[in-house]
Amino acid sequence: MKHKRTKSNGTKRHMLLLPVFLVAVFALIVTVPTASAGHRHHRNEVVELDECEVFIEYNSTDGDFGVHFFWDGEPWKWMTVWNENLWPVLNVGTRDNVRAQGLTEGFFESAEPSLLDLSFHEFLERFPEDEYRFRGRTLNWERLVCETDFTHVIPCPPEIDVAWNSDTRTLSIEWEPVETVVDPEVEIPENGENGENGENGDIDISPTCTDDTEPDIVGYEAVFELVVLVDDEEQVYKETTTLPAGATMVTASPEFTRLAIRAESAAISGAIEGAELKVEVIAKEESGNSTITEEGVFEYPEEDGD
Repeated sequence: MKHKRTKSNGTKRHMLLLPVFLVAVFALIVTVPTASAGHRHHRNEVVELDECEVFIEYNSTDGDFGVHFFWDGEPWKWMTVWNENLWPVLNVGTRDNVRAQGLTEGFFESAEPSLLDLSFHEFLERFPEDEYRFRGRTLNWERLVCETDFTHVIPCPPEIDVAWNSDTRTLSIEWEPVETVVDPEVEIPENGENGENGENGDIDISPTCTDDTEPDIVGYEAVFELVVLVDDEEQVYKETTTLPAGATMVTASPEFTRLAIRAESAAISGAIEGAELKVEVIAKEESGNSTITEEGVFEYPEEDGD
């Protein structure tokens, strides 16, 4: 009889526990789809990047150029850049602690081949005018999006004039407004066929400008750079000024000018191994494309032949 009562009591206990178990399973079934739906909804939310650009930077003095990719906005886990044909041309992802923290910006600069190795015409064939699409994910799995147009409107180099006077302690740059663009259809002559020899051998790599298209200059950037050589180590000092489209002149600060004068005197006297001062002006077009003109102010000790 005890055996039968034990069996009966055990059955009753299982029967009492069964409704509790079913309630728990039911609650789990009900809550899981709700969470998944919320997660899917979160993944489909769209956030616009603050900025995205694909642009050309042309250094007319060095005779080289490259293409740059830039974006900025909410912290992201990864980013992919697609061209108009929906081919991914750049794919960047984060891992581990960097993914947990997130990145807010991305900036990539291509190699900068010389015009001697790759002409503008060949370069622009490689990178045709296009719309680039940026697609990524935030830390919360929201979709990051942005579109930008890539154009071939490249400003012609600014023509600059540098005024340096160590006696009056002034250093300034003047330039003419940039009103023309680089002609993308002109090939660089192969054997000095234009009758002029440039600094790079028999080929004159200076750009050809055209007024068929007028650039929309949005501003200029002026850079003063001083490189001092002390104990075989370079110390670099820069002063950068961002200027509006109508600007045609900029003067270095008194502090930077005094530093340049001291470095020049120290290099001439032999107190330091060397000093070099150069300036550059960058013309920036509405598309993001920019062109740089550089000019040396002084370099001590002078190179052989100077």
